Amino acid sequence: MKNRASTPRPSRSLTTILALSFLGLSALVLILSTATQLALTAQAQQRELEERQLLIAENAGASVSDFIEKKFSALTIATSLSAPVEASASEQASLLDGLLGLEPAFRQIALLDRQGQLLESTSRVAITLSSQFEGQIKQGAAALSQSSDRYLSEVYVDEDTIEPLIALAIPIKTTSGSIEGFLVAEVNLKFIWDLVGSLRVGDTGYAYVADSHGDLIAYRDTSAVLQGLNVSNIGNLSEFVKDPAATFNRTAGIQQYDGLNGQTVVGAYIPLPSLQWAVVIELPWREAYQDVFALGIRSLALFLVIAILAGLFGYFSARRASAPLIDLSRVATEIANGNLHAQAKETGATELAQLASSFNHMTAQLRDSIANLEQRVVDRTNALAASHLESEKRAKDLLAISEVSRIINIEKNIDILLPLITRLVSEKFGFYHVGIFLLDDAKQTAILQAANSEGGQRMLLRGHALTVGHGIVGNVALEGKSRIALDVGADASFFNNPDLPSTRSEMALPMKIREQVIGVLDVQSQNRGEFTEDDLNILGILASQVSVAIENARLFAKTEQALAEVQGLYNQYLQKEWKNLRARPGDLGYKQTPTGGAPLKTPLEFPELQTPTSAGKLQVREAGGAGEEPSIFAPINLRGQIIGAMNIKSAEKNRKWSQDEINLIQAVTDRLAVALENARLFEETTRRAERERLVSDITGKIRSVNDPQTMIQMAADELRAILGANRVQVIPKSSDDNGQ
Repeated sequence: MKNRASTPRPSRSLTTILALSFLGLSALVLILSTATQLALTAQAQQRELEERQLLIAENAGASVSDFIEKKFSALTIATSLSAPVEASASEQASLLDGLLGLEPAFRQIALLDRQGQLLESTSRVAITLSSQFEGQIKQGAAALSQSSDRYLSEVYVDEDTIEPLIALAIPIKTTSGSIEGFLVAEVNLKFIWDLVGSLRVGDTGYAYVADSHGDLIAYRDTSAVLQGLNVSNIGNLSEFVKDPAATFNRTAGIQQYDGLNGQTVVGAYIPLPSLQWAVVIELPWREAYQDVFALGIRSLALFLVIAILAGLFGYFSARRASAPLIDLSRVATEIANGNLHAQAKETGATELAQLASSFNHMTAQLRDSIANLEQRVVDRTNALAASHLESEKRAKDLLAISEVSRIINIEKNIDILLPLITRLVSEKFGFYHVGIFLLDDAKQTAILQAANSEGGQRMLLRGHALTVGHGIVGNVALEGKSRIALDVGADASFFNNPDLPSTRSEMALPMKIREQVIGVLDVQSQNRGEFTEDDLNILGILASQVSVAIENARLFAKTEQALAEVQGLYNQYLQKEWKNLRARPGDLGYKQTPTGGAPLKTPLEFPELQTPTSAGKLQVREAGGAGEEPSIFAPINLRGQIIGAMNIKSAEKNRKWSQDEINLIQAVTDRLAVALENARLFEETTRRAERERLVSDITGKIRSVNDPQTMIQMAADELRAILGANRVQVIPKSSDDNGQ
């Protein structure tokens, strides 16, 4: 059998290849353009359909919400025009009858007092209120009593008329904002049926309303509503039923699903959060996409016509273009064989002539490129090396800044921090001199606070300072902008400093906190032209870090000082309170022995508390001479203040105290100190509460009378009874001659 792979395929002419290629390319372009246009148009129509559906749904939702809001407004206006709770029974009945006549949707209305008791009611359907409405009245009053502004019940069905109903309730408030009663109305939702049934959704579409349980509330087919049809499984209403209060995602658009009437529809829903309802709009999919189908048929016919015309045009164009292309192919073969001086003929169509010209120009550039390739390689290599060195330097500088920042952020003492910064910056960046100037409180003088060089140390000893606005450092402190002097001799702002004679270039950077200059970081080098803009940017980051470190050190010092002051005041308060407590008569302590315990009546002397070195420390004594017992002295220490002591003695003469026992005693004294302080605070709080109660009682009795003489007599009697005094006198102040 002959091998197929060994049989060469017959070659085709350039004209045939170009014609087929042009035809294929034209067909591909037509397919892509037609498909793209069709997709974009369909997408546009889809968006238009979505917007139209959502707009209808939003308008329907607005109408439904407006219906309910008008009912709430009617109730609110009725309560705002008068005070119905305080009105007479006839006025209340007139008000409710007026509301019933003004709003046809109201079936029953009830007026309640603040305790939820019925004051007046009226009804269209019966002499008395229905039991269902009475239940809604109780629920509404309970809900409004919990600081709610309005109450909207769930939909319920009248047991007699089989009509869907809801209850609305609002609080009746006084001018001070307190609730004095409630107004509750029962609304017939058949009016919403007419509203929803009149909505026009295309030619065959429809709208309906469902509550948070998915039960149908309003639909053009009222029998479905009366049957209590549940639609929570239709479309994406299940999401609304799961969380009626969730924010509606309008970008989700519309969906295609089996609608309420069993047909495939394109639907959208709009939630009404204030009502816990949703309005659904559904349009049969054939009507929704009929424009898209018509567009597809027209696009397909247009594609076939254009494809035929493109094929004919491609064939004749390929024949005409083949001759110049064959010549260009020959020239390309010669160039590929090494003849870089071959030239294509610039003939044929304009585009082909331009192609030949471009080809010739490309050949010339190729010759130049080959001739200059070695030089370009050398230049590019040098540029890459320089860029690499610059990148390494920048990375090294950034690493140095990171290390300096990490170290200086650890130190909180500003007297140690500033010299540490100057030394680290000099070491990491190799600078001759680094100095830190801080502005005084008046912002008039920049004072040198730290320096690393020997000259800088001499300047520190004599208190070197610069006036703001003079010199490089002074100008930077004034303007808040960094400055570089590449040659300090040529810079008019530089003043010759005998302490730094080797300085040739200088850079000063402002240190700012919240856009306010607090100082200047001064860097000096022994080389002219040492600093660049990159150095300025890099060290600018360092200056910002130094500013933050200085500010943190200052804040830390202030915080420590404030904490020490607060602790001192608190210790004084504790010492004073416990001194006053010890001065009061009563038990001085407690003594416990194996045979029993009793309060101490005489104070005990503890020499350990009189020794400054041992006061406040737990002391352990072992058995010593005759009569000396092993004991542990444990002071009761409350936040640094000794408020008492505990002395534990052992009956065993040779007892050795273990570390666990010592730790246990220390833990007991610590908790005893806290317990005693809590008891003192409780006693003090109790005394204050009792004093306030007595004052309140006296004040209440005085305010119960209006006669000034009786008030004075009552105040004197109450004070005498409380204080146990024999006599209490109230002496009025006599006026002077001027009546003052």
